[in-house]
Amino acid sequence: NVKEIGDSAFEECVSLDEITIPHSIVLGKGVFCSCTALKTVIFEADPELSKIPNYAFENCISLTSVTFSDNTSDIGNNAFSGCVSLSEITLPKELIELGMEAFKECTSLKNVHFTNTQPCRIGEAAFQYCSSLESINIVGDIGADAFNSCTNLKTAHISDGYIWGRAFKDCINLTEITLPENLGWIDEEVFSGCTSLKNISLDGYLFEIRKKAFYNCSSLREIILPHTFYALENEAFVGCSNLESITFLYDEQNAARDEWPFIDPSAVEGCVNLKTIYGYNGWGLDYDFLKNFSIDEVSHKKFLNDFFTGKYPDTFGRGELYNDDPRLGDARLCGTTASLCGIEKYGFEGNVVGVDRSVRYDITLHAFMLSQSGIPVIYSGDEIGQVNDYTYKNDPEKRVDS
Repeated sequence: NVKEIGDSAFEECVSLDEITIPHSIVLGKGVFCSCTALKTVIFEADPELSKIPNYAFENCISLTSVTFSDNTSDIGNNAFSGCVSLSEITLPKELIELGMEAFKECTSLKNVHFTNTQPCRIGEAAFQYCSSLESINIVGDIGADAFNSCTNLKTAHISDGYIWGRAFKDCINLTEITLPENLGWIDEEVFSGCTSLKNISLDGYLFEIRKKAFYNCSSLREIILPHTFYALENEAFVGCSNLESITFLYDEQNAARDEWPFIDPSAVEGCVNLKTIYGYNGWGLDYDFLKNFSIDEVSHKKFLNDFFTGKYPDTFGRGELYNDDPRLGDARLCGTTASLCGIEKYGFEGNVVGVDRSVRYDITLHAFMLSQSGIPVIYSGDEIGQVNDYTYKNDPEKRVDS
C-alpha cells in the first residue's frame, strides 16, 4: 500500500544492491542518493510515473543496470550523475526532458540509446565528462555543456533542435557530426577544442557562427556556408591551423538584395593555411526577369558553365569551375579574360581570324568594365592578354583548387 517514498528516504544505504520500483509509487528527491552498493534498478511499467526526481540515484557508484518505464517523460537534474559504473542505458520512449547534469561524470558510460518518439531536450551538462561515450543520435535541443569533455565521442547525429554553448567543447576525438537542417546558429564555443574534426556540413538555414565556435579545431580544412548566412563573429575559427578555405554559397537573390556576410576581423586569427575566402556563387543574372523569356535557371547556368569550360559544342571558352553545386547549377568560374574570350583556343589552333575576333571580345569587355562606377580592377596578366597557366595541376597542394 506504499504510495510515496519521501526525499532522501534511502540515502547512503550502503548495503542496498537491487531495487524494483512498482507502479503507482511517487519518488522524492535524492531518494536513493549515494547507495554505493546499488547495482540494479528496475522501474515497472507505470503510466503514472512520469518523472524520475532530481538526485534520485546520484553517486550510486556501483550501479550497472537501469531499466526504465517507457512512460517516463522527465529525468530530473543529477538523477544519475556520478554513477561511474554505468556503461549502457536505453532511455524511455516518451522522454521529452533530460535534466541538467542528469548523467554527468558517468565515466564508464559508453552507449546511450535514445528511443524517444518526439523531440527531447537535453539539459545543461547532461553528459559532461562522460569520457567513455562513443556516439550519439538525438532528436531535440542540446543544452549548454551537454557533452562537454566527452573525450572519446567520435560521432554525433542531431536533428530537429538547437545546440547551445560549449555543447561539444573539448570532444577531442569527434570526427563526424550531422547537424539539424533547421539550425539557425552555431553557438559560442560549441565545437571549441574538437581537434579531430575535419569536415562539417553547414547547409540548410544557418545564418550565424558565434564567438569561438570552432576555436582550435586544428584538423578542420574547409567550411562551406549557405546563402542564408550573414555573420561570422569574433574568434570563430581562431587556431584552426589547417583551415584552407571558407566558402559563402551566395546566389542571385543575395546579390539582388545586396546581402553580404559580416566577417569579424578576428574570426580567422591563427589560420595560417587559410588561402581563400570565396563569396558570391553564381552568374549575377536576374532569373526572375529571365523567366519571362522562358529561360530556366538551372539549365541556363549549365549552358554558361559548359560554354566557358569548353564542354559545349564549338565553344571558344577555356575556363575551369570550382566549388560547383550540381543541385542548383551554381559554380565559380576562373580563367584569364583572354582564355575565356577564345584567344587560347584559336591561338593554339593557329586560327588568325578567330584570334582577331577574340581580341575584340577581350578589349570590349575591359572597355565595358572601365565604363562602370567605382575603381576598376585588372587582374595580373590581363593587361597583356595572358592565357591560362595550368602548371598548378602539377602541385599536389594546389591541383584541387583552380
